[in-house]
Amino acid sequence: VCSIFEIPRASFLGVLERSQKDREHFERMHAKNEEVVTALTRVPILQNAPRRLLLLLHLSSKRRHLPAGDLSLSGDVEKTCAIIVLSGTASVYGPNGKQVRPVFPFECFNAEALLGTPNYDGNYVVPTSKVEVLILTEGVWRRTIPEFKEMQNSDSRILAAVAMKMERRHGFQPQTAEMLRHSALFRGLSEKMGNLIRGRVNNRICKPGEAIVTAGDEVRCMYLILDGAAVAEPASPLTPQSTEAEEDDAAKHP
Repeated sequence: VCSIFEIPRASFLGVLERSQKDREHFERMHAKNEEVVTALTRVPILQNAPRRLLLLLHLSSKRRHLPAGDLSLSGDVEKTCAIIVLSGTASVYGPNGKQVRPVFPFECFNAEALLGTPNYDGNYVVPTSKVEVLILTEGVWRRTIPEFKEMQNSDSRILAAVAMKMERRHGFQPQTAEMLRHSALFRGLSEKMGNLIRGRVNNRICKPGEAIVTAGDEVRCMYLILDGAAVAEPASPLTPQSTEAEEDDAAKHP
């Protein structure tokens, strides 16, 4: 059983008309919400997203103001979330407590968590100044996205944002041929051709133990590792199957 107060909008606005001070209080709250929504438009995975989606994500997520050095985002639950720094500066730290890299302005740290990918590195965000952050969970993301047809490619947006982050991490200009031309295969490629290929790649995340490609399969792609490590393993040996003729021969010559 849930008991509630229902306050009609017209009644609420009517009461506010009687108190300028209280009206200004709620107007400031509204302005702050608008400020957060505007900041979210600068997050790569949310660029050109409908305003209503941004508002729903904001209202459904936790927003925190944290001082420099605060470690509350290093908790086990927070590590499974995507963290958006709305204002201030922060850095990514590893499980050993050492700084890994700065968080880029309006970057969605750990965006792959919205796809259900675990935080294998165990990295977390630590403010380096007073910050305002939005903590976005996979559950909120999955519940909110289906309403918006414009966001049906949201998984691709996230994968593209992750790829851009990896390019920056290794010192390359995102969405250019720089990363491709760093590999031996594409080293002599012209910049024009490299950019054309870069614009046609599919972004992908593979979990530990997942096969990227299996020997013997017909494939139509080549694979370039942006970040992380992979090994080539021999295919599992096939258990010899005795033929019917061999079984008959064995029966005749015990």
